Amino acid sequence: MLENFAPRCALNALRIATVLAIGENFEGPMIEAEHIELGKAIVEASLRDMVRGFDDHAAGTAESQLADRVKRKLAENGGSLSRRPLFRALRRQLKNTRHLEDVLRVLIEAREIRTEKQPRKTGDAPTIVYKLRR
Repeated sequence: MLENFAPRCALNALRIATVLAIGENFEGPMIEAEHIELGKAIVEASLRDMVRGFDDHAAGTAESQLADRVKRKLAENGGSLSRRPLFRALRRQLKNTRHLEDVLRVLIEAREIRTEKQPRKTGDAPTIVYKLRR
């Protein structure tokens, strides 16, 4: 999502750097590296504040609510569960098993959960366990 703002942020950082250069020398402004760095820092802080404000005030989507339920179920079970018990615990909120897989993939990509392979005693393929990141 934030990558969509990158061109706009770069442009704003350059505008701030230009204003800083003009403020230092109105008749012959020269944009220096420190102007650009300060412009970047201001834009990054502004973007962080904007995202924080959005997160605080945006209504949760059905998918984000489901992701929260997945994390809550993991927390309730010591921070980890395999797919089958997780699916059973959430089956009323899920459309199908693919729906759970999609939510888990998003949580993994967001680095909110991780996977771990646990060997089975029978020698079959290992069980994939989903764990909260701490």
